[in-house]
Amino acid sequence: MSSDTYARALKTFGESSLVDVVTLMGNYTGTATRLSAFNQQMPPGWKQFLPLPFTPPSDIHPDSRSRLPLIRTPAAPPATPPALYSRQLAPEGTGPGQIGRHGAGLTSLEASVGPRLMSVAVLMTARAHDQQYDWTMSEIAALQRGLEPAIIDVIRHMSAPTGLGEKETTIIQFGRELFGKHYVTADTYARALRIFGERDLADLVNLMAQHADDATLLTAFDQRLPAAQKLLLPTP
Repeated sequence: MSSDTYARALKTFGESSLVDVVTLMGNYTGTATRLSAFNQQMPPGWKQFLPLPFTPPSDIHPDSRSRLPLIRTPAAPPATPPALYSRQLAPEGTGPGQIGRHGAGLTSLEASVGPRLMSVAVLMTARAHDQQYDWTMSEIAALQRGLEPAIIDVIRHMSAPTGLGEKETTIIQFGRELFGKHYVTADTYARALRIFGERDLADLVNLMAQHADDATLLTAFDQRLPAAQKLLLPTP
């Protein structure tokens, strides 16, 4: 963000409100990551208001309208009187809330997939957003977690992931499609689902979404590294 644009936004909204506005943008960046990864489509009969430059893949369940099967919410007793603003924005079975039910959280992901592969997803997200702070801090952590420098360099330089393991290659390809094309092809999704399973894939996407959210805030407020820290990501 240019200095002029930031100064104008700060003058218009003030510091507190500007932080809240950017936080809201970051939240929706994370939401968009989840919805795009799992190919959430509109419910039948709903008009699509945003023209897309691509045709979404058709690999969705008819009830959830996404790649994830529907998890039905147990019926709650009616409120007396009905609570104000209780209507959900997304129809039952669709949207980010439905997607979130399929994961088990970062503790589960760390136990199942491991910190090393989680670092691949984090670095892939930081690289896709050219986020210097997140990349540099995450690269340091990734090396401590056992991620090989050769894999880090493939992500850093956007090189072809030749010669890497299937899991590493799949995460890299998944992230490049998700953040580069704004959709994941049916073949890439099917491969990721086969390798990681539904729960871990949901948690990997959630990890990417969290770092996409962070990238929004870090970039908007021009977060710099400590003065003594070398920049590890080549940015334009």
